[in-house]
This record gives sequence, structure tokens and C-alpha cells, in this order.
Amino acid sequence: MIHRLTYRRPGQHHIHIRGFKEKGNINTPLALAIHNQTDRFGLAIDAIEWIPCFADTGAGAREAL
Repeated sequence: MIHRLTYRRPGQHHIHIRGFKEKGNINTPLALAIHNQTDRFGLAIDAIEWIPCFADTGAGAREAL
């Protein structure tokens, strides 16, 4: 739905959508964030991968994360 809302709008190629992944019973918010890769480490890794200027300079930080 978010992709449809941003289709053909300025800057829409800068948007990356994360969906909800549900597998079994996850009982804590932290476990849910880690499973869906929305914890701070997963988001930092995504930022390094998606922002072109960090492709070379962020490689060490990405490996550390």
C-alpha cells in the first residue's frame, strides 16, 4: 500500500519499506524487532546498504554490526 501511495512522486526511490514477518509465537517486543530486522542494528545495516555514499566508507561498520 505504501508503494502505491508513493508511486510517481518526487523522491519515491528513496523509500524502503519493511514488512511484518510472522512465524510462530514471539512474545517480547525485542524478539519481534530482531525477527523483523527493525532493531537498531538491522536498520543501521539497511541504511549503509541503501545510501550510496556509505557503500565504501560504511563497509567496516556494517561488518561490525
